[in-house]
Amino acid sequence: MIYRLYPKKDATIYEDTLRKNQNTGKDEILEVIKLYDTDNTTLLGNSRALLQYDLSTISQSIVDGDISGSIKYYLHLESIDESQIASNYTLYVYPLKESWDEGVGSEPDTPHNVDGVSWVYRNGTDVWDVINANANTGKHPSNVPGLSLYYDFVSTLGEFTLIDAINGINGTATELNISSSFKMEMSASAYGGGTANLSASLSSGSIYYIDFEVDPTNINGIDFRIQRPDNTYYTAAEVSNYTQNLTTAATHSVSFTASNSGNHNIQFTFFDENNSNGVTATIDNFFIYKMVSPGTLVNDTFVVNGTPASASYFLTEPITGSLGETPSIFVSQSKLTMSASNFGGATLFKRFELFGGIGYTASFNANSGNMFASNSDVSSSIAFTILEPDGRQLQASEMDGYSEYLSGSIQFTSSFVAAQDGHYYFRWTYYNDTIGDASASLSSFVLKTDPTLYPTGAYYSDRTFEARYNVNSGGGTWYTSSWGTNTTYSQSFDKYVQNVNVEVTEYVNDWLRGDRVNNGLIVLKSRVDEASTKKFGSMKYFSSDTHTIYPPTLDIRWDNFTFTTGSLSALSSASGADDVILYVKGLLTEYKETSQAKIRVFGRERYATRTFSSSPTKVVKYLPTTAYYSVVDAETHQTIIPFDDTYTKISCDSTSNYFNFWFNGLQPERFYKFVFKVVMNGTTKYYDDNFYFKVVK
Repeated sequence: MIYRLYPKKDATIYEDTLRKNQNTGKDEILEVIKLYDTDNTTLLGNSRALLQYDLSTISQSIVDGDISGSIKYYLHLESIDESQIASNYTLYVYPLKESWDEGVGSEPDTPHNVDGVSWVYRNGTDVWDVINANANTGKHPSNVPGLSLYYDFVSTLGEFTLIDAINGINGTATELNISSSFKMEMSASAYGGGTANLSASLSSGSIYYIDFEVDPTNINGIDFRIQRPDNTYYTAAEVSNYTQNLTTAATHSVSFTASNSGNHNIQFTFFDENNSNGVTATIDNFFIYKMVSPGTLVNDTFVVNGTPASASYFLTEPITGSLGETPSIFVSQSKLTMSASNFGGATLFKRFELFGGIGYTASFNANSGNMFASNSDVSSSIAFTILEPDGRQLQASEMDGYSEYLSGSIQFTSSFVAAQDGHYYFRWTYYNDTIGDASASLSSFVLKTDPTLYPTGAYYSDRTFEARYNVNSGGGTWYTSSWGTNTTYSQSFDKYVQNVNVEVTEYVNDWLRGDRVNNGLIVLKSRVDEASTKKFGSMKYFSSDTHTIYPPTLDIRWDNFTFTTGSLSALSSASGADDVILYVKGLLTEYKETSQAKIRVFGRERYATRTFSSSPTKVVKYLPTTAYYSVVDAETHQTIIPFDDTYTKISCDSTSNYFNFWFNGLQPERFYKFVFKVVMNGTTKYYDDNFYFKVVK
């Protein structure tokens, strides 16, 4: 069955300065838009949609057993208008962290109504708690769980190299440098050009993200491509949010599934096409990171050779070698190598923010090589320790599977419950106890939350949440995934898809279990899209205050299909569905909106088999299991509940075919009709034979 809930409240919040305090709780539309000044260039802000549904009836129906099995929940928004929208874009849906008041304002109000939710205030008085949000300043290497590489180009180009360089016809060399503003600068002159190339070893089947900021400056366009190990290139269909020709300053975030294992080349090709006296373009804040499993906080696989990101790993407590050599770290062959010479050494560390009362598991592969944990050890080893925020070292008795000294090649896994909030330090100490060079290595460092260690009744405390803004502080606060499964929901759109129809199952399950407070949902664009200069147009949807049949709904879907035919006979399928006549018995002309009914559906062959009998007989036969129903608004002909191969199947008992229907999922005081579909012996037939009814209050 597909059952629909209508919102308890909804509103749009606007970031631009003129409307940042405005409430639109009674407006007839919900809007997700980027707002620009009259110059059509200066970003004034974004808008976001907020919705909340009362789940009390659903919760009770689950307790009573009326809703059971594998239940799915979908947010549905009906598009009212799309103006100058981008050909491809994505909207994200997250569960809200804080409560909010709907208010009674609307967008055209003059002066603006400021009582109720707005961009700045969640209830007209209290501001959104953006200060304590953990990610309101943008993506940073320290908060990207599956980080493979990050370059800020402050001191090095990393492993970016210039290939296929063509000097200008005036002899000027094409170059790759660090600009005065600490960005990777690509420069060419007089028809010269080249490709900035980065090689990264990726694993087949894994999903990778590439984020970067680009400014073509005075280059007509930069050709951005991703090359496989076999030298073929990924197509636009294989890379989400992909733009090959980069012509404007923007932040890009693309993702793709690696089809081969091995070295992939990320390439930016540039040329001076106009015989200019020098053109430049820049790349900054370049990330490669991997989609990680639920609960994963860190997943460092060291896929790009060279020096690792300074924001991710550090050396401390260095001991200089006897000839002045400085200990160092570098990435090679998917390992982080720790090196020291002539009695030198250091401690490698990575820090990460953890929360008290939460269980964590840390794992990694290590090889002590010819290093020692200290200058007093007699056997090869490195030492692994964890420091709490106050500097206290965790003891072996506080960690399962822990061993401080790691010798040879070892796979290490240890679990613990954090006692404090704050930054924990994961440390690997090494020392070269001889003349010459020595090295040890670390690979595949993974840090995950561990539900098996959560104290009874405590579970994850939800102290981490997100907020972000570009112009004015506010815009809501939200969790970036579901509680237990770490699931996030989004929907991608193109010119053929306009309505929002996105699954939100795990968010709703969190609310129904009581793991989180139901404060509703927020619909918004990604951080990259909200901050970029790319224009997406205006996406408008009907709100709960619309005077149409299209308010936002939370669709509850569960499989209540049963098929027990008893002594009934099957309809003959020799000629397919075209030779089946379908009718409904006992369909009332009106139903109370609170009513539930079993709708009986019958089918018979168009040409009944001739029989000889002294009295009339009426044999009930059953439709195949591939029979379905839908609900259509009689006036607008809009499909309210569509055909679904799982959730609108017609059941059968020993009396006849039937389906159960709850009428309070429809708007009252309107006429509707049932439409049926039967798939039989390779043919499909639709039955739209005036099966009308009205829902009344």
